[in-house]
Amino acid sequence: MGSFGRAWKPKIERSRLRMPELPEVETIRRQVARCAVGLRLKRLRILHRGMVRPQKPLTIIRALEGQDLTATSRHGKVLVLHFGPWALLIHFRMSGTILAESAETELSPHVRMVFDFAARDGSLRRLVLSDVRTLGRIELCRADAVSESRLMKNVGRDALLDGVDGAALHAMLVGRERPIKPFLLDQRYVAGLGNIYAAEALHRARISPLRPCGDVSPRQAKSLWRAIVAILRRAIEREGTTISAFRTMNGRSGGFARMLRVYGREGKRCLRRKCRGRIVRIAQCGRSTFYCPRCQS
Repeated sequence: MGSFGRAWKPKIERSRLRMPELPEVETIRRQVARCAVGLRLKRLRILHRGMVRPQKPLTIIRALEGQDLTATSRHGKVLVLHFGPWALLIHFRMSGTILAESAETELSPHVRMVFDFAARDGSLRRLVLSDVRTLGRIELCRADAVSESRLMKNVGRDALLDGVDGAALHAMLVGRERPIKPFLLDQRYVAGLGNIYAAEALHRARISPLRPCGDVSPRQAKSLWRAIVAILRRAIEREGTTISAFRTMNGRSGGFARMLRVYGREGKRCLRRKCRGRIVRIAQCGRSTFYCPRCQS
């Protein structure tokens, strides 16, 4: 099906924010793990109580202060920070991320949560949850009950961690009339995919986003799943995709934006070898979908 192609900077309206998808959340998870696992949470501040559900901020602060960050994990688009017997779940929604900041730096007005860890040299190591639109959600639960939390309710199998394959995907698609692209965005079935990576995977697998789920053959489902896994892994290697707001913990932009083959390329030539089609943009369920009508059927 060809390589991922040459560099490309998508032309997307700068005001349009996108939800961090699996690669962005996995990038944050890995960076938090390198920076803070094994350190004690000395002080926790929650600066926007509306993001905390269903507990009160003080309940979370009392539970976590003094606890060591023992591990980090992720399911779909939800980041999980493990503090001994507790798990703190963070869903970034549209504009959230975690950044590393100096303990002496004045906090940005977009900071909603502040983690001050006691570093081994006696200094403070500060991480902040930044969320411009305050649409993110924070939830505390027992470490052994993460799957029962509100944020995990009705969330399907993780796209990279839960052993999904082409056969499992095809079984989910059989008998469904809805188009394949909205199905891929539905977190109740496979968790982690969003608008960008679903579009890129469908293009790589040569499947139209308009194709009904039930019309996807077992062979096509296998090809699609291989494309999903390949693209998610490559995006993780590049620390995600920055269209407008996403930044890694160190403030860098995600590098996968330069590798996009359809997303944001309306009117441009298809990058598939020997294809003479042009990328079009359509609306599906209120979201922009980009694809090549010539090579995606």
